Amino acid sequence: MATRSLIVNLTICFSLFVTFTFAEGTKQLQPKSTDNGFLQVFDNNTTTRPFMTYDCPEEHRLNIRICKPGEKIYMGFRQNDKDVYFRLKDPNGNVVMGPTLVPSSGTGYINTHASAVAGPQQIVGASGYNAIEYTPAMTGDYYIEFNPKSPTTINAIKRVFTYFDITVADANKKVILGRLWSKSWDFQCNGSTNRFVAKLYIYADDGIVTSLDFNGMQPYGFSIAANSTGLTNTGNTTFDRASKNGNINFPQYKIFLNDPDNECFPTGSFGQVTKPITLTGCVGSNFCVNVSVDKPGTTDIYFELNGIPGHQNGTKDRVISANLVAGDNC
Repeated sequence: MATRSLIVNLTICFSLFVTFTFAEGTKQLQPKSTDNGFLQVFDNNTTTRPFMTYDCPEEHRLNIRICKPGEKIYMGFRQNDKDVYFRLKDPNGNVVMGPTLVPSSGTGYINTHASAVAGPQQIVGASGYNAIEYTPAMTGDYYIEFNPKSPTTINAIKRVFTYFDITVADANKKVILGRLWSKSWDFQCNGSTNRFVAKLYIYADDGIVTSLDFNGMQPYGFSIAANSTGLTNTGNTTFDRASKNGNINFPQYKIFLNDPDNECFPTGSFGQVTKPITLTGCVGSNFCVNVSVDKPGTTDIYFELNGIPGHQNGTKDRVISANLVAGDNC
């Protein structure tokens, strides 16, 4: 048999464009000024959506990770009702700033989309907004809380933030993205036909990062959580994965606006099947599909029994969903 080698010489001309990002917030949720992606509290005026509100459960906090001494938090907001208070808590739950009204002018106020996207003035200069600055006394997860109408008494009144930015930078004012996270964000698009174009990054408990591109879906107001099971965690995989009516979620994984900072949130590795999958035993008694893996997870096992390639739901074909532990599973 004759063999041939093909050698191709390529001359490539290219232009290199470098984009620097100095903001974390509106910049990711509203890449363009005409985009719709806003933070909100108390959607539907109820406490069933407690995202970033006073004394909310841990899984609904808006967290700011500080990893090294000398890092600083820069913050700015625009909230047009002008009656929302905020406070900042340290990793031990102590209030270290506030409560005070979200600014409607001056320091901490973001007047335009362009300045929100540019970032803190202290870092980017005149194109940015004049940020509130806070220098943390310890490392860990700080978190910010908001409340309408009162600095102390919780009021479940819906409020939407036009712009926001919470940026972390080091002592040399180098911005570090991937520090802002929550397990259950709450967003608003201000209309049932307005598109949501943001991309979010999900950081699983084993360090695997998955990006989720919303690709212009039209969700109006919505919350998002991510986990390993589904809307619930009962141990019944099929039940947990099923759609349900109501405000039901199971926040487990951290969700970011940017790829999580690898120094604080190291990227993990995917689990592997460590042995060939085998069948043992007898149907009706001790029959096993043997699956061996090196990390916990879930699996779907398909039995194609109706003679037609692929899985046809509602026929003799069957699917078994199961939770796996590290090691051997039957």
